[in-house]
Amino acid sequence: MSMRLAGPVALALMILSAPGWCDAGSARDKVDTKFYAMLGHFEPVESGFDGHTAFALTYSWRRSSYYAAIEYTRSTSAEVVESVPLGITDQAFGLVGGIRQWPGRWYYGAGIGVSTVRHEITAPLGALANSDTNLAWEVVAGAPFGGRGLVEVKYMDAGDSSLRGFAGFIGVTY
Repeated sequence: MSMRLAGPVALALMILSAPGWCDAGSARDKVDTKFYAMLGHFEPVESGFDGHTAFALTYSWRRSSYYAAIEYTRSTSAEVVESVPLGITDQAFGLVGGIRQWPGRWYYGAGIGVSTVRHEITAPLGALANSDTNLAWEVVAGAPFGGRGLVEVKYMDAGDSSLRGFAGFIGVTY
């Protein structure tokens, strides 16, 4: 199994087993009015782009029915155009708010917000960069575990094809 596949498979298995790790209290109440610093991996669905580490800071309130998140994702690609090597880096900083449903000890939901996307093309003679602001949205599923942990899987769209894909996160409250 390649490293690109091993990470998402491990996160999916953690999400499936996470409800069993929860203590006997309400899982929903463990997430309520807490900040979670989350680290994960972003895998774009656009072919030719490689995913990288993703970060998120999420806050939950109203019995964990609502959430707000600040997110960062990055994708890169290396191409050769007319024998000139080019490096392409796309980064997204997003602010997303959403709603969650709790059918048990896990949740699912969706959010919408805005993202600032920075495109950078690097060539041997220099670099070209630009930024734009886009509509961002996501679909999320996750579960708290232990007293301070949280596992999430998201499909994220930052408004650009290179920044559309899946992210798996593991977080901890502080």
